[in-house]
Amino acid sequence: MYAEIAIPKTNLDTLTYSIPDSLISLIKPGSLVRVELKKKECFGIVIEKTGTTSTTYTKEILQVLETEFCPADLLSLLTWAKKYYFTSWGQILNLTIPQSVYSYKQKTSAREKAINYNAKPPTYDLPEFPAVRKIIYGIKDNRYKTFLLFNPAPIDKANEENQKSERISFSQANNRCGASPDNKESIEIYLRIIEEALRLKKSAIILVPEIILTPKFITRFHERLGDYLFSLHSGLKLSERKRIWHEIRAKEYSLVLGARSAIFAPVKNLGLIIVDSEHDLSYKEQERHFHYNARDIAVVRSQLSQAVTVLASRTPSCESFHNAKIGKYESLPSISQNGYNDIRTKDIKEGRDELVTIPKQDKKLKDRVLLIDMRRCKDKILSPKLKFEIQDAHHKNKQIVLFLNRRGFARVITCTDCGHIPLCPNCGIPLVLHSEGNTFTCNLCKHKQPTFDFCPECKGNDFTYQGIGTQKVASEIKQIIRNPDISRLDSDTKQILKPLIEPIKRIKDNEEKSVSIRVNPWLQKKILITTRLGIRDLDYSQIGLFGILSADTTLFMPDFRAQEKTFQELSKIIQESSVNKDCKVIIQTYRPDNYAIYLAVQENYIKFYEQEINLRKKLSYPPFTRLASINFSSSNLVNVRKNAEQVAKRLSEIKNVSVLGPSLTQHPRKPKMQTYQLLVKMKPNQSLSNLISRKELMDEKACPAFASKGGVDIDINIDPI
Repeated sequence: MYAEIAIPKTNLDTLTYSIPDSLISLIKPGSLVRVELKKKECFGIVIEKTGTTSTTYTKEILQVLETEFCPADLLSLLTWAKKYYFTSWGQILNLTIPQSVYSYKQKTSAREKAINYNAKPPTYDLPEFPAVRKIIYGIKDNRYKTFLLFNPAPIDKANEENQKSERISFSQANNRCGASPDNKESIEIYLRIIEEALRLKKSAIILVPEIILTPKFITRFHERLGDYLFSLHSGLKLSERKRIWHEIRAKEYSLVLGARSAIFAPVKNLGLIIVDSEHDLSYKEQERHFHYNARDIAVVRSQLSQAVTVLASRTPSCESFHNAKIGKYESLPSISQNGYNDIRTKDIKEGRDELVTIPKQDKKLKDRVLLIDMRRCKDKILSPKLKFEIQDAHHKNKQIVLFLNRRGFARVITCTDCGHIPLCPNCGIPLVLHSEGNTFTCNLCKHKQPTFDFCPECKGNDFTYQGIGTQKVASEIKQIIRNPDISRLDSDTKQILKPLIEPIKRIKDNEEKSVSIRVNPWLQKKILITTRLGIRDLDYSQIGLFGILSADTTLFMPDFRAQEKTFQELSKIIQESSVNKDCKVIIQTYRPDNYAIYLAVQENYIKFYEQEINLRKKLSYPPFTRLASINFSSSNLVNVRKNAEQVAKRLSEIKNVSVLGPSLTQHPRKPKMQTYQLLVKMKPNQSLSNLISRKELMDEKACPAFASKGGVDIDINIDPI
């Protein structure tokens, strides 16, 4: 007998080892074993047992450490992910299982304390939600089902009684679903579903987009479910992750909360997965070769475990909403356009000044959210209206948040005498001026060099500064407010947001557990200038003015999701700030007539979806096609181009596959390398793994690009975002 074994801490695929007769009865898929690799002993996980092998020489398995190390449903999930995402077993194990858990010696656990549902704290006084009951019925049926929890519009109480469709009443929940942890009502919905799953002795996993959001969720959940609550994410210390991973594995049922990697938690008896803010791009792994999407992995894991998945969002991704419309997912409440006005571009009225009037569904929203047409403003950084509101809010001692997703002082510097632009020696792109430290910085490879007073080409000293960043905004604020209490939050500042939570202290016996949260002082400054890094953990109830300095930042990026990303970002800010009725939101833009912007101001998701989905259908983009991006990187330009062309030719021979490229591009993590990119389009019911296997695609004889000595790095990204 032989076993295919995956080796952690490597990039290898499975290796074949022979099973000694004395170990045959102990070994099964998911077992943890000790094997020899390159004359060193290492750990391995058994993927499958086989009776034959084509390998002429195999080494024997040295020792069986644990028969049931990886749960069967988790192993099946990893097997599917390995095939679908075109990755190796080593790369999968490096991301899904914490390092060194293989040598962890678990201590004898104390007696488990059951949850006393009769003595639990009182729930929030909310009406029963039909959607919650429907999800609970799905959990009891032990059958796979995916629900899209979405509330498109405030429900008119007069019409609510006449509607026969299942609909959540959010009239008391601030019209939120998939909301921030500050919204007690949305958390209550999650709690009721999770409590029922635990009552049925089923495990639950809840995913949040960012680690920084876990503290507030934990404080809400710990009150009711602290005995079975585990927080698992990459922000924990390695020793803490190891301990928690094994504690989860030892329990018959539990609740796991964390960011995207928590979807691989080794829970038993999985019954429920909740993906909060399912549209968030943070669920997609971008950095490493295993480019999984935690939202999609959640759906597949539910299928394998016969569990229920709840995808919650106020602005769902177009793909998820399309799946609900065609019946692949069940939408709660039903999808309709009741309560929405049909706003067209001609309805947008331009005033005498820079203010733009857009009809809004809620009359109270009209004075709270203002749209500024920057084409009518002489000052291209702060419009007159925004300056006035900043001074007024500062005078009233209200907190001000200014959002611009661009760091630095100036994006491009040009010598007016000779036209010289300082470029990065590694990437060839313009260097960004950073006033603090007087340095030029490349935002791609982090190269730094000192600034100059005279042009290195012509010795001139007259320069033009194009583009703005957070440092420039800070200098503008200092010109209109004397001695402001100001803070800047971006990746250049030292006060970067860190995980604001101490791990849950799991103490033996019946001692109380505690969670301590540290408040970041930089978020409490009177004026906060931030990039996307800082807006996730804001306390919107304390904000008096939220200024979006450029709504066009992502609007015209070379990305077919640019409109959707802009709409979701603006919608989030508008909806989050609604907790404070006195908070004004001012949006500056050069394109007030763009549907992503004016429909976000109107909070009309259905209309945005209709326009966006029609455009994607016309251009054959997801959800009407499936995409795969393949990057080839090498220091040798000729070699990488030749190999990219060979792979493109190989893929174009497959029926119903369209290949765009190869085209020369800039690799975001390998700026010194020459990179060519292929974009592969397939039918929506197909995947690249069903058309060609990883072994066939990486055939060294057909494509020398995959040879170990070829010097070409291949990065395959399935369903890129």
